[in-house]
Formats: sequence, C-alpha cells, structure tokens
Amino acid sequence: MTAVVKIAGPASLRARIIHFFAQLLLSRILIRTLTTVGYDATSKRITRVGRGVNRIARLQRLLPFRKYLLVPGTWNGLPVETVSLRTPRAPIENGVILYFHGGGFVLGDLNTHIRAVATLSRVTGLPVVHVGYRQYPEVDLATSVQDCLGAYRQLLSQGADPAKVIIGGDSAGGFLAFTTAQRAPQHGLPVPAGVIGISPLLELDNGARSAHQNEPTDVFAIATVLPFISERVCPTADLVRQLEPVSGPMDAMPPSLIVASASEALLCDAERLQERLQQAGRSCEVVAWPSQVHAFPAIFPRLPESRQAFARMASFVTECLSGTATLS
Repeated sequence: MTAVVKIAGPASLRARIIHFFAQLLLSRILIRTLTTVGYDATSKRITRVGRGVNRIARLQRLLPFRKYLLVPGTWNGLPVETVSLRTPRAPIENGVILYFHGGGFVLGDLNTHIRAVATLSRVTGLPVVHVGYRQYPEVDLATSVQDCLGAYRQLLSQGADPAKVIIGGDSAGGFLAFTTAQRAPQHGLPVPAGVIGISPLLELDNGARSAHQNEPTDVFAIATVLPFISERVCPTADLVRQLEPVSGPMDAMPPSLIVASASEALLCDAERLQERLQQAGRSCEVVAWPSQVHAFPAIFPRLPESRQAFARMASFVTECLSGTATLS
C-alpha cells in the first residue's frame, strides 16, 4: 500500500518562524478560550471569535485582485463566489473546482479564504466556485453537509460535467469535500472526478487522534480543542458515524489528494482515510511537509511550501480531468 509521502529537507525560514510563534502561543490561546469556562460561556466565545475573524477577513478585499474575475452569486439561498483568471477565460464545462472553506464549522466565509481560492484558480487555470455554507450556531453539521450537496447539485445543473469537477476544501471544508463526494451517489448524484483536502478533518471521534504521535506537536492543539467544537456542531454519536468521511462509504470514491503538515494531529485522519480507501481499492495520495502549521496552503498561500503544495494540487487536477489519475 502507498504510504504518506513526507517531503524531505528543512522548511523555509518563513515557515519555521511561523511555526515557532504558533507553537509558542496558539495552542495556549485556543485551549484557554475553549476549556476554561462553562458550556454556555464557551458557546458564546466560539460565536464571538468566529464573527470577529470573519469581520477582520473583509480587509483582504481592500487589496486589488487585478488578475481575477470575482463573480458573486446565490445558490439555494447561499452566497457563492466564482473566482477565475480574467485571461484566459475558462468555461465551467471544461473543468471547475467546487471549494468549501475551513474554520472548524464555526468560522470562515468567502472573505477568509479568498487568497487561497484565487491561488487555486491561478495554478489550475480553472474557475473555483467558493461556497458560503451555513455553520454553527445557525445550523448543525448535518445541515452544513446538505448545503454542500446542494451546491454540488446546483453546479451540475448549470452544465458542469461531473467528470470535470474537482471538490476541494481545507480543514473542516476538507471534511465537507470528502463527505459530499461520498454521499453524492446516495442523493442520486454522480461522483466528481477527484477530491482535494488541505489538512482535512476526517473524523469527529478523537480516540485515534489523541493517541497519535503528532498529538503533542500540533500547534493548533486540535486533539484537545476539537471535542469542545464537535459536541456543539454534531452532538450525537449516530450522526457522527453517518457524516464523518473515515466512517463513510469508500467503494465509489474518486481519486483523492491530501496535503498536510507532517507534525499536525490531523495527519492521523489522513492516514486512516488513506488506509480505508486503499482497502476498498481506491486511490488516495497523502503528502506532508515538515515544520508547517495546520492548513498552511490555505492560511499562508505564499509560503514556498504552499507553492509546492499548490503545484501538486494543479498536477492532480490535470490528472483527474484527463482521466489519467489512478483509481486504485
């Protein structure tokens, strides 16, 4: 079976600086925010932080996007934005990426990930449809999944060929990308050509992750803080098993690519999904970079390692759309 591909060599200076300060401060801040007060107060903190991050992210719109065409829209009541290069223009019939942003199901929107989405459009030459699915506290995770399935259905209704569609996402958005591909046949939809996950969350149960060798090296302290979010967005064990990609159907999955940090706890999720997919005879490539933070290409798309990751994503997209990607 194919193992995780770990990129050799030292990380770039910028990446090491980011990782150092994240390791110094970030896990302490997150643990303090989510674990030091009662249930109701924590829920209010999560909502307040999410709204604050989304407000700050609007500032990215102040910088020009001269090379890109940004087309806002509404699908089934959800905000969407199609990001593409101004020249050459590429119709969605020739290929398109459906993207779900990350944010732990509690924050993130079309503003927080605009730079990453634009980069993905540039390196692939394809339009990227970025979906603003609903999140906690407005809805639970099951509704977020339905929003993403509805977005995929809408994309196909507009003329996109499923054999030319890639579904992608980072972190929680990676969860939604994989579960959308898995559940599509159950909803009468064809599977897409491929799936890309950037540090995807793939399992809500925390047992394997807490025992993984990366648990103490994860600067986001995901194994510690995730249960405090999961119990709010997906409170029942039955719903967890129904929705999480690691527990989902594998037999119809298209080729998939996962990029991650070699030191993050969610590498455990990637390894476990890769194993299950390969047992089902399906293809899943996992590539991990050293000394990176969680979801580094989405958060810091201009890092040298992020450029490498986006280049691998572009090659994967080309393979999927040309039919040369390995299925098993």
